[in-house]
Amino acid sequence: MTNNTIRTRRPRTRPMLAALLMTMVMPAVQAADARQPILLNEEEQGFVLNEMRQYVVSLQQILTALADDDVITVGQAARTMGMQAMSNAPPTLMGKLPMAFRQLGMPTHKAFDEIADAAESGETTPQILSRLGTVLNNCVACHASYRLVPAAQGQ
Repeated sequence: MTNNTIRTRRPRTRPMLAALLMTMVMPAVQAADARQPILLNEEEQGFVLNEMRQYVVSLQQILTALADDDVITVGQAARTMGMQAMSNAPPTLMGKLPMAFRQLGMPTHKAFDEIADAAESGETTPQILSRLGTVLNNCVACHASYRLVPAAQGQ
């Protein structure tokens, strides 16, 4: 019975995971970068870039844990990118970020906390994957709209 469950669950999950990963790595072809620049100093830019890298790490951990039916790891990986991830933000950062950027970022952190709560409360893999889709929509919208520029270059 366990083997049948594994065979029926994993083939449905793998195509979704493959499609999700393809959308994350396929580069957009553009003639000119029309995204809005965000001017940040070195510390601020380092924080934002590190946060984005941590998003990718958490997403990878969550997807792997979902494939393994490991809800404990799903919750732990999601929680690391929840609202507490903003606690070490440079104090000058929020004032430099456009409102629309913040309107994507804060709900993304909240969504990671909600994914952790969902995993802990027993939501199914498809339900959690749907929540991840929403998070990635925010990532795609942000990356399509903004680019980070060192403050010295933008002046």
